[in-house]
Amino acid sequence: MNKTMSNKEDINQLLARYFTGETLSLVQQQELDAWIASHQQEFEQMRRLMNTPMETSAEIHFDAGKAWQKIEPRLENRT
Repeated sequence: MNKTMSNKEDINQLLARYFTGETLSLVQQQELDAWIASHQQEFEQMRRLMNTPMETSAEIHFDAGKAWQKIEPRLENRT
């Protein structure tokens, strides 16, 4: 059953699949292409956002041993 996009949720699902690299069916690709053609500026903004690397101010390091030392006394006192 061929269905045309009926609401914003449909296009959001297609965009999510497109940006995560999932394969779209021919019909889905055609629907997405039609939406992109009529929403070029919005699509371009999304594309730039999705292609911008996330920056962090500092690398996150997790020390499991230190975390265990902090929580272990609390667990021992739960009696």
